[in-house]
Amino acid sequence: MNTTYSKFRVTSIYQNKPIAFIAVILSFWMLNHCASASVREKNEAGTLNLTFSHGIRKHLVMAEKETYTEEEIPLILDRFRNASSEVCKMVHKKIKYNSEKVYQYINKDSFSAPPFKTWDTPLPKLIAGCWNFFKLNDIRPDIDFKLVSKLYPAHKKECFSVGFMQPYIMHAVLGCEKVVMLDIDWRIMDGHYQLLTQFKNKAMTDKSMIDASIPKLKIGWIARFDNKPMEESVVPAMDHICFKHRQKECYEYLSTFQNTFSLVKEFELQVSHLHGSKFNFIKERMPVIFLSNAIEDLYTSRDQFMELMDRTANALPAGSSALFIHHTAGRPQFGIYELVKKVDSFEILTICKDPYMSSPVGEAYPYRTHFEKITKTKNPPQCSNHPLLKE
Repeated sequence: MNTTYSKFRVTSIYQNKPIAFIAVILSFWMLNHCASASVREKNEAGTLNLTFSHGIRKHLVMAEKETYTEEEIPLILDRFRNASSEVCKMVHKKIKYNSEKVYQYINKDSFSAPPFKTWDTPLPKLIAGCWNFFKLNDIRPDIDFKLVSKLYPAHKKECFSVGFMQPYIMHAVLGCEKVVMLDIDWRIMDGHYQLLTQFKNKAMTDKSMIDASIPKLKIGWIARFDNKPMEESVVPAMDHICFKHRQKECYEYLSTFQNTFSLVKEFELQVSHLHGSKFNFIKERMPVIFLSNAIEDLYTSRDQFMELMDRTANALPAGSSALFIHHTAGRPQFGIYELVKKVDSFEILTICKDPYMSSPVGEAYPYRTHFEKITKTKNPPQCSNHPLLKE
């Protein structure tokens, strides 16, 4: 029998068998429909990359390249989890310290200078993934984003944020086309990857689904200040990522993030110091960069701050702007600053700013940020009682 299936041959075969012919047509349609649906489902999730800055790669032995694709992320994170397990136990004095094993994870040369000259400060433990801040400790950051939305309603946004819950709240309010998670701690990015997988699987639609999904996250070595023993792993619940009195909002924003997940065209998990962040801004989009309180002198020096400003300005075309949000530690006060790119320079404007007080833990004192030292704005209005928030 001739197996050459020209359009004429197909007609002759099925001219007396209309049901079979219809079945063939339906089969082709189903294959095409399923393939299209698969592509749509993949596109709905947006692209995802994990990146390590040069400043982090020089410490972490296994961060062998700058960028890992979505397909490569599970393997590299699994390697980090396995390698860090023993090291974190050593750091927290649960087992005997073994320098040779530590050097397989943290570059030996890193221990000749800060921050790895001693494990007694938070920074090396953060970089190593042995001291991790998953819980939302910013008070009402959603108010910050709501004000940005009202101040710049016509601008499409791309969003950059430190922290764990903050990026999800940010997108839920601003509807970001691109979401970049920024943190010095690779384990926070591990948590983000796991949570984004839950969103990709449409598993975060409502409170019951969120409560079922969060315990599936593999997180541990959660930072604590109660002198209780550090734990390598926990079975997480909403209590681990959001304070009790704010959990209603956390559920609502996670649910909104799920419902608007398809709006995000690109996700990036960026393991970096703030001043080492790499910005690839989308044309005709306004970058909004949420800093929490990481810009305080305690965490960011003047030189590092200026490097962050330079990196931001260099990634912007002349005539465009980027927004920065500073949020005080353990308080609801915040400030919004605009970096305006000139042809060969930039300037900082203070859009609004609350009085800043240090963390309520310990003795509180007023402070200024590096923004106040270079802003062109002399008497900005306050943010928290801005008239737009009353509308």
